[in-house]
Amino acid sequence: MSTPPTTTPSSGKSQYFDAPVAHFSANSDKDMSAATTDEHIAKGGAAGGAGLARNPSVANPAIAPTNGVNGHGVNGNGKAPETAAAVTEEEEEGEAPEYSPGPDDKLSRSYGTDAKTASTTTDAAATAAAAPIAAADTQPASPPSPASLSAKTTPDARSGSGHNQQGSTFANGAAVTGPNAAMSPEEEAALHLRSATAESGLSEKTKGRLSKAELKDNKRLSKIIRAEAKAEAAALKAAIAELAQLQGQQGAATKREAAAAKSQAKALSVHMKTESRYMALKAAHERDQGDLRGKEEALAVEQANAREVSERTGEKAREVERLRLQTAADERERAAKLEEMGTSEKGGCVIC
Repeated sequence: MSTPPTTTPSSGKSQYFDAPVAHFSANSDKDMSAATTDEHIAKGGAAGGAGLARNPSVANPAIAPTNGVNGHGVNGNGKAPETAAAVTEEEEEGEAPEYSPGPDDKLSRSYGTDAKTASTTTDAAATAAAAPIAAADTQPASPPSPASLSAKTTPDARSGSGHNQQGSTFANGAAVTGPNAAMSPEEEAALHLRSATAESGLSEKTKGRLSKAELKDNKRLSKIIRAEAKAEAAALKAAIAELAQLQGQQGAATKREAAAAKSQAKALSVHMKTESRYMALKAAHERDQGDLRGKEEALAVEQANAREVSERTGEKAREVERLRLQTAADERERAAKLEEMGTSEKGGCVIC
């Protein structure tokens, strides 16, 4: 009793899903292998370049049908059927009919003796051109580079005022506990949710082991935070020392400015006294006038130097003020972080 052919699930978008599924017996493996070999040779893939045309040709001898009883591809005479690999080019040329090719005669070009070489060459070129495309399709997509990931997740170096500050090392705050080290609220909330979800399925022993490991990491991080606190305190101390040095230069510049002003006033007094005697003491007047010009130039130079030092002093004072306020904020954030990790100091101050 024959069974109806099994069909694949049909689809309204394609007509190929309703094709019947072929059933092959275990004894037909050799027949399938021989057919696959013949098809590969017909496509030009045989070693040695037999150059057989892919189009059907009357020159190819008919393949004897397989024995339906044993399924081993043996004809009635007990011999294996002739395959396409056994057909030589000389036999094809001897048995192939001669067609006179016309201008639009595709049949004559396909079945002629000269069409075999052209067809094989075209197939080989098409196969070589399609090989890189197939290799590119089979290669997995490369994962995103760490540089791009870091570019998306790394926060901008921002200070408390929202702008980049030019200055010393801690001009934009502490690197470990400052605003640059904080995670975004969305990312932190997502991580807390993941931790809580995963922790709900853990045993008490596992939770205790994880807590001990986290406490160990917190202690190591606390050492880093304390070291950064000392470094920031040293940076503030160095900035204050630089400010004191600039203030000393400012005092010296002020004294030089006063001495230059006093010298200029004295020269001006002498000039005013000698000007009334200009006609009689012209030489002395010119000498004093030259001295006045030199002193005025010296005064202008000293005034410019004093203004420059004053401007630099003001800039450094503003930087120290920012560092002082930034250090105070960082100290409070650091103390809060240490209390959160359970490793806070007794006095509450890290650098005290």
